[in-house]
Amino acid sequence: MVEDYSGLMSIYSKESPDLLRNAFDSILAQTILPKEFVCVLDGPIGLKLTEVVKWFKSECINRNIKIVFVKNPVNCGLGISLAEGLRACSYEYIGRFDSDDLNNPERMEVMLNYMLDCKINLNAVRTK
Repeated sequence: MVEDYSGLMSIYSKESPDLLRNAFDSILAQTILPKEFVCVLDGPIGLKLTEVVKWFKSECINRNIKIVFVKNPVNCGLGISLAEGLRACSYEYIGRFDSDDLNNPERMEVMLNYMLDCKINLNAVRTK
């Protein structure tokens, strides 16, 4: 089983701090945690979101998850931000997380196992 992967998320100023915190909680509850997490800050995000991001950074450090920040000086949009984030990822496998989604705790375990079982090159796997 593959256990080394990067997590990737883009965050911008219009996100809900509560939803972001819930999304981070669901990432930290994964049965297989990422080895690193890349957060793209798409422009200035404000104090409340910054506080949530700082909390997540602390939680990642406590779990030995390397955290990487990519900071766009202005809002560039999701596509450009994710492309920048991809370049910052260190691992072959990347789990893409949305800032307002709750993830099933087994999400990444299922996806990583599926990619190995298929024994083909996949660019994307989606779960429901």
